[in-house]
Amino acid sequence: NLLMTGEYLLQGESFNAMIASFSRFCESRGRVLNVTEGENLFLVALKQDGTLLESEAKVVGPQNRARIKGLYLIPEPMSRAEAEGLRSLSMEERERELERRHVAVHVGEGAREALSTADVIIYAPGTQNSSLLPSYLTVGVGEAIAANSTAKKIFVSNIREDHEIPEATANALVQSCVRHLNRRGDLSHPSERYITDVFAHRDISNVERQTERDTGCV
Repeated sequence: NLLMTGEYLLQGESFNAMIASFSRFCESRGRVLNVTEGENLFLVALKQDGTLLESEAKVVGPQNRARIKGLYLIPEPMSRAEAEGLRSLSMEERERELERRHVAVHVGEGAREALSTADVIIYAPGTQNSSLLPSYLTVGVGEAIAANSTAKKIFVSNIREDHEIPEATANALVQSCVRHLNRRGDLSHPSERYITDVFAHRDISNVERQTERDTGCV
């Protein structure tokens, strides 16, 4: 992180230029692409019980077991006063205000081309709400994947819960992936346009039956 931060500053605070330069430094055998055009935004989340998580650190840190309902990218870090102001609102008002502040980001041209022409697309396991799902919300990502009708599209499930995905099953993670690729309703592509295969841990009970019923694929 220190090396990447230093290179980010040397590249004139251009995140995408930093990735290209750092990839050369690491002699990466693959091409690393940022999914967006490099906007600097800040993640906040709202849980189903109304709990506000006002920073990415709160999203990945210890929290109650209510599931995260909404993810939002805002242009500036949320101050303590702003967070307290939102907590004083009703759940519906809180949700509307966060939706109003949310900034839509667009897919970078390199990432769009890669997704449109790939033979295999893998949705890797990882920190879902703090990294993967916000990336899927990027305008143009869902469109590029859905339009690629020939690629194998493989979803690899987490094998155990994190702070941010309490009690999450492989089936729930698949549904969340599809929902965010559809940008929470802006698109309406069926799950099979995004996922052709699911790799899930055998210890998750009934995952094959549930996934086949809800997504049409195993």
